[in-house]
Amino acid sequence: MLRSVLCGDDAYYFVCALMAKRDIRPYKSRFEFNQAVRLEKNGINFDYEPIQFDWKASVVHGICRECGSDDVWKQRKYTPDFWFPKSRIFVETKGKFTPENRTAMAAICAQSPHEVRMVFMTDNWLTKKHGMRYSRWCELNGIECAIGSIPLSWVEADKI
Repeated sequence: MLRSVLCGDDAYYFVCALMAKRDIRPYKSRFEFNQAVRLEKNGINFDYEPIQFDWKASVVHGICRECGSDDVWKQRKYTPDFWFPKSRIFVETKGKFTPENRTAMAAICAQSPHEVRMVFMTDNWLTKKHGMRYSRWCELNGIECAIGSIPLSWVEADKI
């Protein structure tokens, strides 16, 4: 009965309210879930967290016990959020972009066999002093990024 009363924008907000209560599994966040819904709605083929690959993290002030070298690395695992097989790109979605995330993403992007791009929920400031935004950090590190949603232009080749 409620549906017959709602139309236009009211109907849209009613549907959004229902979606907010919907289970978002297997996605880890509402932001990832919303990206996936948008991609599916636009007929884009993608895989969610399809693979995990190793990357090397530098150990600060580390010293090798065998040779004494200070060039020490720790083996880590990375699972990209979205994989677009025809476009051959990974897309990582982020809400909050912490210093740990930034260090990891810089190393991962440098070591990845495929291009890694980032999508941020909003283009927040990195520090309280407002010295740099997320998008500027990506630009300085040679990482292509977008704000709000995955640009369909990135993944046109994956359209079904």
